[in-house]
Amino acid sequence: MNENHDRQSREDDDYSGPPELQEVLHIDEFQTAGTINASIQPDQQRCIRRALEINVVDQTTTELPFTGEVIDEFTKVGYITMAFPYLFPYGSADLRQSRFRKVSECQYFQYLMKFHDGRLARDSRFRYFALNSLTRWRALSLGSIYVKNHPSDGELSIEAIRDMVSSGDSRLLSRISYCAKQIRGTRAYWYTRLKELIAMVKQLGPPTIFFTLSAADLQWPELYALLDPENILETLSPMEKRREKGRLLNENPLVVSWFFQKRVLIFFKEYLKKQFSVIDHWYRFEWQNRGSGHVHGFLWLKDGPEVSHIGTDDQLRRLICEYFDNMVCTMNPDVTFSTDIQNHPCARKVDLDSNLDDDEVDYASLVNCVMRHTRCGDYCLRISKTTRKQVCRFKFPFEILLESKLVEEPENSNMYRFVSKRNDLFVNSHNRAVLQTWRANIDWSAVTTIESVTQYIGKYAAKSEPASRNFIDTLRGIIDDPRRPCHDSTSAIKRLLIKNASERDISAQEVCHLLMGWHLQDSSRRTVVLNLNEASLFSSQLRWRRRDGDDGEPQGTNISYFSRYLGRPDAFENESLIEMAKKYYFASRKWCKFRDEAIVRVLPELVGNIMPNTDQWESYCRQQILLCSCYRSVEEAKKGFQTWSECYAELSRTTENQIADVGMLMDEFEDESDPEEEPLEDWMMLAAMAPNFGPSLDTDLGSRSFDLRSDRNNSYKKLETERCGRMQHDWEKDACEY
Repeated sequence: MNENHDRQSREDDDYSGPPELQEVLHIDEFQTAGTINASIQPDQQRCIRRALEINVVDQTTTELPFTGEVIDEFTKVGYITMAFPYLFPYGSADLRQSRFRKVSECQYFQYLMKFHDGRLARDSRFRYFALNSLTRWRALSLGSIYVKNHPSDGELSIEAIRDMVSSGDSRLLSRISYCAKQIRGTRAYWYTRLKELIAMVKQLGPPTIFFTLSAADLQWPELYALLDPENILETLSPMEKRREKGRLLNENPLVVSWFFQKRVLIFFKEYLKKQFSVIDHWYRFEWQNRGSGHVHGFLWLKDGPEVSHIGTDDQLRRLICEYFDNMVCTMNPDVTFSTDIQNHPCARKVDLDSNLDDDEVDYASLVNCVMRHTRCGDYCLRISKTTRKQVCRFKFPFEILLESKLVEEPENSNMYRFVSKRNDLFVNSHNRAVLQTWRANIDWSAVTTIESVTQYIGKYAAKSEPASRNFIDTLRGIIDDPRRPCHDSTSAIKRLLIKNASERDISAQEVCHLLMGWHLQDSSRRTVVLNLNEASLFSSQLRWRRRDGDDGEPQGTNISYFSRYLGRPDAFENESLIEMAKKYYFASRKWCKFRDEAIVRVLPELVGNIMPNTDQWESYCRQQILLCSCYRSVEEAKKGFQTWSECYAELSRTTENQIADVGMLMDEFEDESDPEEEPLEDWMMLAAMAPNFGPSLDTDLGSRSFDLRSDRNNSYKKLETERCGRMQHDWEKDACEY
């Protein structure tokens, strides 16, 4: 990566990925626990220098200075190349070096991940270092923005914060968590997506299908055409082939992650939407247990049955049962089928002109290989509250059922679950056409009530991976840490945002997905948030520069949607606030119309069934009037009444239709049980080391387990013949390949 090579890549690259800082931030050494500790051990220092002395070529090898000073990662030139000398053997192409044209942090790391020889994407530590850096920088940026927008919180003393935590006052944490939603992949991010999903279901009605698409990354032939272009796998024995496939997956998470998300996008666009007449959708990518990815989602189908009166109409229940009986299947086409692990059906390359509808052998092999839940493990076993014994949380095995039916669960609740006929105790719910086209494990289940989404399936689909500690415990640990004491509330807030972004397990494939800025979640509808909190009604809102596949970056502020509504053009005089928000948005100094009706999420979200003379009744009445009536000022909306409840009562008497109830649950985190702590990865231990805090014996740089396993000399010799900038790079071709 010489200077000409680097300049050419910047001129040709038009890809925009995750958000990055636009200004240089100067922070003290205690505001980031992930700052690289510069106290490199002497044995590693001698090893690196010896390797460099052996491989000096044309005086291009840079002398690496070793120092005990804390590194400023925002200004220090060469700190990345010095941290990874075996990846940057000539000391060039550092993030902070001078260039003719500015390169953003995310563009820099994306380019390195896509570098032609693949060594940076394959390195087990560099990808985590890159994501760690980008995430911390974004958290610091958001912390600065938060303090600027909430100056009173920035003036709090550490003692005041400690008193708030001790008394259980969570208002500060709620405000910070709302800010943290801008960091992709965090609990706050996924909690916001969950609330958007629930708002979507409330507004559009229940979806028709809940689906899951899993990855068969040990089988798909198209994937191994990329990982093994020379087809070496075909020359190996079955056992050797399996080991080699595992090695290829572990060493190439970027390729695997790219392939999976591309397969999902193409499958959804070219097959699901057309084959099933999808009119609306919502889905998300997920990685669990540091492993392969899968997708959870919902589909609203054009011919889907109307289920709003399912509890009162017997004829409707029969029609719904018939509809889903043709859509959802739990039958095994051949219960006597004998699986052949040497000829896995997911490894079959299907021709475009193949007629899978008549291929009964293919269907039977897929069902028996990937759709039977025959083994329960830690992933699905749970302790029953009644029997105190381990049971499968997916409720396997099921009973044999000769005829499909709708079951009311719980009794007298008017909530019905579709149970399809089955001849096999262990077959997962699926759709034959989807299974044979996707060619990996799937789930394809009927959705019959809104409650089934909001109370269970939605939380399952939009959950964040488990966190090691909750927000309050994290903040308490930060302000009480004697090794890295917080000097003020600003420092505590920034460190809390950093901790929030790093407190969960993350797989190598997810790291690559996040670094490259690919979609984590997709929906057919835009979401508009109306904050009707009295203190926030006229507050300015951050203006985010949105780009494909990322969560944007701050680009100043906008006046609130409510303020724009009050000053709307005369043509919209008779539009209520909620109808305006569904139809129109303001951009480029003019009102524009949504192609499809937007989903409106109202804040604050009020709790459940609110009745007159309760504590929240006045707030409820105020919210409904502001949403559903037409006015030019708050005073005009109140119509001279002393209270909002009086105004609401009068409007209810004088209008034909009751003002719609658009309230939902309060926007707060729900309690979750903490999972058992797992051993930290090596990179996690390094990232958690504080500046000026000596490393423990088991994490000494140079003597850690992965340092001892690495062969630095051979790695450097392998790179010696192929210098970074030697070959002319075709960036456009590279961009197309990724």
